[in-house]
Amino acid sequence: METGQSGRADLPASLRDFRTEYRARVIGPWYNGFVHLAFVVLGSSAVIGAALSFVRNPTWLDWLCLPVTFVLANLVEYLGHRGPMHHCFRWMGLMFHRHTHEHHQFFTDQWMTCRSQKDFKIVLFPAVMLFFYLGVVAFPIGVLLYLVHTRNTAYFYVAMATFYFMSYEVLHFCYHLDDDVWISHLPVIRALRRHHRIHHRLNLMLKYNFNITWPISDFFFGTIYRAPQAESAREPAAIAQESAPAAQT
Repeated sequence: METGQSGRADLPASLRDFRTEYRARVIGPWYNGFVHLAFVVLGSSAVIGAALSFVRNPTWLDWLCLPVTFVLANLVEYLGHRGPMHHCFRWMGLMFHRHTHEHHQFFTDQWMTCRSQKDFKIVLFPAVMLFFYLGVVAFPIGVLLYLVHTRNTAYFYVAMATFYFMSYEVLHFCYHLDDDVWISHLPVIRALRRHHRIHHRLNLMLKYNFNITWPISDFFFGTIYRAPQAESAREPAAIAQESAPAAQT
């Protein structure tokens, strides 16, 4: 029997049925969530290390590429999440379906955690997305920067763009872990988990907390959810409920 927060076996029937059907239909018997996560982290780290290894005697303008790329990536993340991930645009229907119809139905704000490593599949992008991201976003723009600016800028861009992709995956993964996992108690992760949990409220997901990594764009666009005082008082108790152990299968 699948348990929820505080070990309570009261998962709503509709959610239990959706999860059971999704696991049977989408998550194959050979899928391993730890291998999936390792591929993302190790593959991204290899690209980052390779790109940085080519940097030679960077100037301050070259170094400036790192924060600029980070901020732009944060904006793209925000716009992508607020846009096609929550609104069905032509040619992007699959992204909308996987995020809004599957991810947000599998995890609600009261039922946020993976029950086993098999559930990592509904949190992480498909593994092939790393190759797509590198081939469509990181490398082409890196080549353009190499041609029109400096080689150091190009390598810094590829490194930071890839780091941002990896941080997106790793941070999102941390938000859907049980609360008793040690990393969940780190102050920064705890705050980001709270930010993301609010986004998983079905009545708020189209309006607030679109940044999955760092809520920089949420701040500038005024889309950080400000809870009423009474609701804020109940929040610590709600977070404490996220402590049911997950079976590692």
